[in-house]
Amino acid sequence: MKVQGSLLRLQETSTQDYLFIVDCSGITEPGSYELPVTPQVPGDLVVLSYEPDTITLDITSREEESID
Repeated sequence: MKVQGSLLRLQETSTQDYLFIVDCSGITEPGSYELPVTPQVPGDLVVLSYEPDTITLDITSREEESID
C-alpha cells in the first residue's frame, strides 16, 4: 500500500493503522468467490495505490456431527 500524508502523521502511524477489508457478507453457499479488497487508513492520509485489488476465496461446507 502506498499512502500520502504529512511526514509527522506518517511517523505517528503504525502498521496496525493500515487495513485491507474484504466484505464476505454476501457469501451464502460454498464456492469460489473473487472479492474486492478495500484499503482502510487513518482519515487524514490518502491511499495512492495498493495491491491486491481482489482476492479469491474458496469456501467449503462443513459437515456437522450429530451427538446421539
